[in-house]
Amino acid sequence: MVGATKLLILFIAGVIGMYGTEAYAATFSVIWEFNQTNNVDGSSPNGVTRGADGAFYGTTSIGGSNTQCLDGADQGCGVFYSLTPPSSPDTPWTQTVLWNFGASPVDAFYPGPLTAGSNGVWYGMADGGNQAFAGGTIFMLAPPAVQGGEWSENVLYSFGGAPDGALPQYPNASLAIDSSGVLYGVTYYGGTSKSCNPGCGTVFSLTPPTVPGGPWTESILWDFAGGTDGAYPVAGPVLGPGGVLYGATLKGGAADRGNVFALSPPATQGGSWTKTVIHSFPKDPKLHPNSLIIASDGILYGTTNLSDAGSEGGTVFCLTPPSGGADKWAYSTLFQFPTEQSHASISHQPSGPLVLNEQTGVLFGATGNGGGLGTVFKLLPPKAGQSSWTKIVLDHTHLFVPTVSLRVADTVYGTDASEGLVWSIDSQ
Repeated sequence: MVGATKLLILFIAGVIGMYGTEAYAATFSVIWEFNQTNNVDGSSPNGVTRGADGAFYGTTSIGGSNTQCLDGADQGCGVFYSLTPPSSPDTPWTQTVLWNFGASPVDAFYPGPLTAGSNGVWYGMADGGNQAFAGGTIFMLAPPAVQGGEWSENVLYSFGGAPDGALPQYPNASLAIDSSGVLYGVTYYGGTSKSCNPGCGTVFSLTPPTVPGGPWTESILWDFAGGTDGAYPVAGPVLGPGGVLYGATLKGGAADRGNVFALSPPATQGGSWTKTVIHSFPKDPKLHPNSLIIASDGILYGTTNLSDAGSEGGTVFCLTPPSGGADKWAYSTLFQFPTEQSHASISHQPSGPLVLNEQTGVLFGATGNGGGLGTVFKLLPPKAGQSSWTKIVLDHTHLFVPTVSLRVADTVYGTDASEGLVWSIDSQ
C-alpha cells in the first residue's frame, strides 16, 4: 500500500499553567498507513526505531501473511518491517515487510517493540511463540548476508511461566542491551512467589553463547516477592551507569501503588544482584507508574496513570540520583494532568514511554485519553525565574492510541496501534 501523507498546520492558543498550553504551530503527517482491510503489510504497530542506515524499523502486533497462531485467531501473527525515507520531498516513504512472524510452530508471534543490536541485528519480545511453551519469547532478527537476500529470525529463549517468568513485553517493558551483547528484560508474570498469581514477575538476563550458534543462557536476576518488594514490573529495564538496571512495578510498595527500583550487579562474578527501592508511590492519588527512561546524567523520567477505578489525572515525574552527600533519590512531579471530571476534553492519562531531547531538556510524550482522542505533547522545562514546566499539545485531532517513539532534529515520530499509522510531527 502506498503511504498516504496528510499535512495539517495547527494553531492553538492557550493559557500557560498547570493544565494549559502555549500557542504553537505543528505539522502533522502520516508517513505510513497500514492496510486495515487485509492486514498484509501488518496491523497495530508497536513503535518505530531508527537504524544506522537511516531507515525506520518496527513490528506490528498482528497482521501479515501467517494467520494461524496459537490462539487460532485469523488476524495475522505480526510482521517486522522497514520504512525508507523518501528520496525527495514530493515522494512517499517506502514500506517493506522483512519478516512474517508465526512461520512455524516454534516461531515467535504477536511481537513487541525492538531493541537495536550490533551489525544491523534487532532484538525483541513476543507474547507468543514456540507452542511447547506458554510464556512468550525473546527473538533476534538478522539482516541478510548478501544485499537483496532474506532476513532471518531466531527464537533465543521461550518462557514457560513460573519459575522463569511469563509475558515479557507487557505493557511498556523493553529489552536493554549492554556493551557485551547481554540482553536484560522483565516479565510481568512468573517467578516463584506465591503472593501473586501466577507469580509476581522477574528481571532476567540473556547471555550470548560463547560459541556461535550455541544456546543463549537465561538467568533470573530478581524474583519479585510482592508486598514492599513490588510486583508486576511494567517499565524498563533501562541500563544506567555501572551496569545498574532501573525499572518500575505496577503493584507492591508501601501503598500497593508500585515502586521504582534499582538492581545493581554483583561485586564479584557469580554473586547476587542487589535490589533497592528508590521510590514507592503513595496511596493517594491512585496512580501507578507505567513508563521509565534514563538520561545520560542518570536522571530517570517516567509517567504514572490509572490502574484502579478513579478519575485522577496522570503525571510526568523525574527521579534525581543522590548527590552532595545525600543518600536518597529526589522525586519531583514535573507535570500533573487534570482530572477526568474537571477537564474531560483535555488529555489526562499519559501512555507509553517519553522521549527526551538531551540538549534542551524538552520531553515528548502521548496520552490515550483527551476528548475521545489521544494527544501528543511536549513539556518545556521552567524558564529562568519560573518553577513550573509547560505542556504544549502538538496534536489532539488525528490519533486514538498514540505512542511517541523517537526524535530526529525537530521532528518526533510515533505510531497509533488503533488507527494503524506511523506518523510524524514537526514540533519546531
